[in-house]
Amino acid sequence: MHTLLDKQHRALFQHGHAQRKPNVLDVVYSDVCGPMTTNTLGGTRYFVTFIDDHSRKVLAYALRTKDQVYEVFKQFHARVE
Repeated sequence: MHTLLDKQHRALFQHGHAQRKPNVLDVVYSDVCGPMTTNTLGGTRYFVTFIDDHSRKVLAYALRTKDQVYEVFKQFHARVE
C-alpha cells in the first residue's frame, strides 16, 4: 500500500549565488512589524527593517507610529549612500 507521502519528492534548490544588484540602493527590502502588545521603555510599538541588496547592510529602526516609516527611510537612504 502506497501513501501520498511515498509519491512526493522534494524540489532541489538551485546551487550558485544569487545575483546582487550592481549599485547601492538599487533594491531595498523592508518590513514593518507591529503593533507590539507592549510598548518599549521609549514608547515605541513598531519597528522597520531595511536591507540593501548590494551591500547587504541591514538597519532596524524603532517607531512610535507607522507613519514614521518614510522619514526613517530617508535616514536609511542618507546613511547607506
